[in-house]
Amino acid sequence: MKNSTPTPADALIAALHEPGRENLLDLVQNPLCLTMLCMIWDGSLPDTQAELYQRYLRKIYEWNQNLNDLEKYAEVGGTNTTKLKQNLNRQLGGTGKGCAEFAPAAISVITGFGGRASRGGIRSDFVG
Repeated sequence: MKNSTPTPADALIAALHEPGRENLLDLVQNPLCLTMLCMIWDGSLPDTQAELYQRYLRKIYEWNQNLNDLEKYAEVGGTNTTKLKQNLNRQLGGTGKGCAEFAPAAISVITGFGGRASRGGIRSDFVG
């Protein structure tokens, strides 16, 4: 039996397709904006692009606080953040490559386009 609870990704996609969210749906065609939206997703969407940036910056500030905590942790452990980050990067391995390969498909699913869209309309490689 399949779990009927939607994933956060499913919930985000559904929220983007709600009436009145066309402005955000247009934004997520930009991979950077899509990344920001995914980072701030907490079950609610920003109303404007400005709010998206504001909420993203808030996340970055939280991350910076975590970085300060990491520096303290490294100092107590007798190492430095560079070595901790290198260790983390080794453990994560090819995750970044997988994300880079996944991004175009994710944008396609979220926007509902099988092909690529441009500001002027749908390109000829649209697969409906």
